[in-house]
Amino acid sequence: MTNVTPFEAEKLRAFRAVQAAVQGLPATDVVEVLTEQLREITAAMQEGFPDLASTVLRDRTPGRLSSIEKDPEIETFILKQSPLLGYEGLREACIKEFGKARAPSRGSIHRYIQKLKCRTKGDRK
Repeated sequence: MTNVTPFEAEKLRAFRAVQAAVQGLPATDVVEVLTEQLREITAAMQEGFPDLASTVLRDRTPGRLSSIEKDPEIETFILKQSPLLGYEGLREACIKEFGKARAPSRGSIHRYIQKLKCRTKGDRK
């Protein structure tokens, strides 16, 4: 059995309290709640420790944006299409709508759809 310091025990209690508070919420809501809490903590810390708050608790993006996410028109178009089209079908629809130069590759579409699936996996019950 390992020795747990009082500080570690307190962190574990806080972690479990947060887990219990957000249990049952969709993943997107959990992220929203935790982001807002971090903003409040950051704002409070900026008064006493402005350098620490701005470097440690700044907003972070979850990875790079894909070429599809950088182009809201293409992203909206893809999201409105039937999931029955498949990756190649989505690519062909994008070529018809936006032209070959602007249309995302089949691989880009695949990575984007996989990213969406990962984001929404926690929302399903």
